[in-house]
Amino acid sequence: MKIQHIIPLLFCSLIFYGSVSAAAPLKPHVGNGLRLQIQLGHSGGVDSVAFSPDGRRILTGSNDHTAKLWDARTGQEIRAFLGHSHNVNSVAFSPDGRRVLTGSSDHTARLWDTGTGQEIRAFQGHPSGVTSVAFSPDGRLILTGGGDNTVKLWDTETGQEVRAFQGHSGWVHCVAFSPDGRSVLTVSLDETARLWDTGTGREIRTFLGHSDGVISAAFSPDGGRILTGSLDQTAKLWDVETGREIRSFSGHSSGVKGVAFSPDGRRVLTGSWDHTAKLWDAETGREIRVFQGHSNNVNSVAFSPDGRQLLTGSDDHTAKLLDAETGREILALQGHSGSASSVAFSPDGGRLLHGGNLWDAETGREISAFRHAWLDGATFSPDGQQILSGNWENTAKLWDTETGREIRAFQGHSAYVLCAVFSPDGRRVLTGSSDQSAKLWETGTGREIRAFRGHASAVDSVAFSPDGRRVLTGSLDNDAKLWDAETGQEIRTFRGHSKYVNSVAFSPDGRRVLTGSSDNTAKLWDAETGQEIRTFQGHSGWVHSVAFSPDGRRVLTGSGDTTAKLWDAETGREIRAFRGHSYLVEKVAFSPDGRLVMTGSWDTTAKLWDAETGRELATLVSFTDGTWAVVDQEGRFDASSGGEVKGLHWVYKDEPIALSQFKERYYEPALLAKIMGFNREPLRKVDSFASVALFPEMKVDPPSEHSSIATIHLKNRGGGIGRVRVLVNGKEIAADARGPKPDPAAGSLELPVEIPESLLKPGEENSIEVLAWNGEGYLSSRGNPIRFRAPPAVKIEPPTLYAIVAGVSRYANPVMNLTFSGKDASDMAQALSVSARRLFGAEKVHISLLSDYPSHSQSEDALKSLPLTRENLENAFRQAHKAKAGDVLVIYLAGHGVMSPGEGSDYYYLTSEARTTDLSDPVVRRQSGVSSSELTEWIKLIPALKQVMVMDTCAAGGAVAKLVEKRSLSSDQVRSLDRLKDRTGFHVLMGAAADKQSLEATQYGQGLLTWAILQGMKGAALRDDQFVDVQKLFQHVADEVPRLARSVGGIQKPLIASPSGSSFDIGQLTATDKSLIPLATVKPMILKASFQDEVDYDDTISLGKEVNSQLREQSARLRGDHLVYVDADELPGAWRMSGRYALDGATVTVKVVMREGKVRKDFNIIGKADDLPGLAVAILDRAQGLLRE
Repeated sequence: MKIQHIIPLLFCSLIFYGSVSAAAPLKPHVGNGLRLQIQLGHSGGVDSVAFSPDGRRILTGSNDHTAKLWDARTGQEIRAFLGHSHNVNSVAFSPDGRRVLTGSSDHTARLWDTGTGQEIRAFQGHPSGVTSVAFSPDGRLILTGGGDNTVKLWDTETGQEVRAFQGHSGWVHCVAFSPDGRSVLTVSLDETARLWDTGTGREIRTFLGHSDGVISAAFSPDGGRILTGSLDQTAKLWDVETGREIRSFSGHSSGVKGVAFSPDGRRVLTGSWDHTAKLWDAETGREIRVFQGHSNNVNSVAFSPDGRQLLTGSDDHTAKLLDAETGREILALQGHSGSASSVAFSPDGGRLLHGGNLWDAETGREISAFRHAWLDGATFSPDGQQILSGNWENTAKLWDTETGREIRAFQGHSAYVLCAVFSPDGRRVLTGSSDQSAKLWETGTGREIRAFRGHASAVDSVAFSPDGRRVLTGSLDNDAKLWDAETGQEIRTFRGHSKYVNSVAFSPDGRRVLTGSSDNTAKLWDAETGQEIRTFQGHSGWVHSVAFSPDGRRVLTGSGDTTAKLWDAETGREIRAFRGHSYLVEKVAFSPDGRLVMTGSWDTTAKLWDAETGRELATLVSFTDGTWAVVDQEGRFDASSGGEVKGLHWVYKDEPIALSQFKERYYEPALLAKIMGFNREPLRKVDSFASVALFPEMKVDPPSEHSSIATIHLKNRGGGIGRVRVLVNGKEIAADARGPKPDPAAGSLELPVEIPESLLKPGEENSIEVLAWNGEGYLSSRGNPIRFRAPPAVKIEPPTLYAIVAGVSRYANPVMNLTFSGKDASDMAQALSVSARRLFGAEKVHISLLSDYPSHSQSEDALKSLPLTRENLENAFRQAHKAKAGDVLVIYLAGHGVMSPGEGSDYYYLTSEARTTDLSDPVVRRQSGVSSSELTEWIKLIPALKQVMVMDTCAAGGAVAKLVEKRSLSSDQVRSLDRLKDRTGFHVLMGAAADKQSLEATQYGQGLLTWAILQGMKGAALRDDQFVDVQKLFQHVADEVPRLARSVGGIQKPLIASPSGSSFDIGQLTATDKSLIPLATVKPMILKASFQDEVDYDDTISLGKEVNSQLREQSARLRGDHLVYVDADELPGAWRMSGRYALDGATVTVKVVMREGKVRKDFNIIGKADDLPGLAVAILDRAQGLLRE
């Protein structure tokens, strides 16, 4: 049964994967040895694991043909060792850690340089797969075991075979050197373990006792015992000198594939195909603990050199690092990126598609609409409104580009749908399938029109001719075929490739056909005659994708040799190669104007290139957790939450460095939009590194139950010792613990730091996190939190909520006035008060409201509002100093915000005293606003560990009530606000991402951000329909605000910056409480009204002017169920009011027509010509009544 399942899978891999080459890691290299690394992880089972001798690195080998090096402290991937052509079955570090040894089913063992990943030499001699490898204790010899039943000893330096150990009658599954190197241990499927003399090759003794094949083995640290694991589901301990079995470890329910001794020899670790690892007492045989967490076979196990951690490798594609004492999982070594390799430009070039991920070129950000959809061979409709994809469910699917909603499925194929395209007019869809057919469908209904049958194998590429009258198909039968789209008749076959045809395309004029093949070539054909015109030769791997440039003069190909190539269509000459991917290039595409090339690769990235120069412009990466990143060759990057992504990091001299570590130098909001020209803000200049000055090596001794002192040990690694930042439970307690006179050149430092009692959670697990910078101050250590337990307190106080809610609409200079900021603050304070009092209790809620808008209630316990002055704001922060570690802090700021000019500019929140947004004068800055640096310092003095900030600030405003008022955030503002979040640990919600606008809409009676927050609190985003969970609320706002913005003809995408993996509640609401949330009713929008005298066809009595005046006056009221006046001729979702009137003396009879899209409402009103205000009010009252129906 297993064989029946395996064979089709292998066949599929041969069909679709083809010739695969591996290349260097992802670039750019932005300095001497500094590079970016994508966390790809393994794509197959992990067969072998090992710790480096110093315990700082981990090595894994996988059946995906690679070995990988990881950082043991962070779980970050450092590099891959690429070169084997089959499973990597075994891995080992040399005793000095400078070299790596791998054994593979490709019959070779290979030696690699740990620091560069370069192969040093290959050991060839086994006629079958190499199943196990080991270094001698002095590193001078290498031992290999193979499926040929033999063991071989090699000279490490020369690669020469020294001797062979022969005697086993079955596969040798594991080999090991004794601690003194004088003997060799081997185990085999012949159910024996054997001990050999290293120097002579003589067999010393045989260990008999297992009832099935022996597949794992290890020496005890003192060399006096050996441990074996077997398919008989047991592990056994043996005496080396006598060969006597000491004891058996029974408890696994399947074969024991991995065994290891602890460094002190007192414990034994086993890994089994029953998906578990077990820890045993070596002296008694007692099971100490079971480690459960893998979802497939555990193939390999290891102890860290200090014995405090365990390592397991599994067929679930992961390795796991575990705490030996508690069994807690510390890290999972796995990949984070994951996207299909299809790529496409939208017809207008404004959006990019990469697998299941849609990118907005205008904002430079990934759109998450298709995150949960597997889009294979996806393409845009001619109008860009829909996306078509094939999948492995035997269907093609149609999606709405804006919403991500599935519109329909095209069902009828009996096997995988490998490709799908739209006809030029978008009315039909063409699909190709593994069922050897292509099918034509009606786009609007999903109805199958006809099938094209004639290929002898899977149809893996399809195309329409530019006039839509012909269909082109490419197949794994090595042929391409041309068909009549109307009749389904085959016109001709293009035959000439010697292997699969993987991709087909028509030239823009339809006169030529292009094919790409597994024979490593692309071919150009005459569409009318079927004659081959020329062959494009130069790739060393399969050609997976082909495309014509929009003018038809150039040809683009993507190949398994990791490159894409540009060719002259007329001569066949190679113009240039696009090199940079680390795995096969499966899809290629031209931008609509032909200036850009996009490539999609199995390295899970998409890349943008300049078609004329071949220069790499950007790399796009989407990660499995929903985050994303864009990187250019100079090292600039834009990423989710300002660079807080798990799947991409820097590596320097095997030291992984978080992407955000170079934020100050390389973070570039809206990078993609700037590269593609949709954002005109210039790219800032960045300096390359001549070398990277590493941060100091660090060790932290946390506080104990008897001392509140933590001790930080620092060692200079050549980069100096810069500032040392200390956080307790995520709260900064020292910006620089070195003191007032630090010496950056010191060789080492020992810093005692006292932990404030107010920040500790008594009787619970606490954390201390230390970040040490290099001497130049641009690079810091990772700051992994160290856990410790604080002594229990006598009494644990329930938490208190402190809130500072500020918003200003009226400034000292009326020109700066806004519409809703003050009201938004008042509404937000009311909602917080209602929800927090329910959760924390009325006496545990302290809200400081600073607003120029009246409170919702005049009752005695109502919130009191103070003017938003600098003094009042600072006092509000001081009042929150009473908070304790377990309390909650919420900050809401609405109004104007600007950047101060000059180098190192700071972000300023303006108070009501502001008279200008020009902050070039430092005195004006001090008088008019509060900088983000000051906010940071104020926040640091508040001990509360649960912190939330909402910032809906602006850079420009209007003087009168308008439909839309702009609150813009420049790239500098985003960087400044992101620094604030980084230093405080806040959950931050900002009104808009870089270079876009945060909107105020009179239709909603509030700023859109606040409206969405209140909507979520009123019930749309409550956990369990009652709790206000911060991350759930923020995610609702991020999803809802863009929709609201579109409804008023705008664009807005809020930015969330949150500490990963943490959330908490800030309120609770009952049904009654929800009714108290001041969510404004959505008001109908009315465009500029127009009226005519039915006789003169002119507005002789100026009725339209009066109606518009009344509308304008109503819109200026912030509360009430009135209509919203829009001084414009067009706006999506707005009603147009027009009408004609008849005069009969002083009586006016008005026929009013209201239209919104295809919807129409009519009514008549009678009034007096000498009371136009009364007539206008009557018209608006009736209109309002109709629109409420």
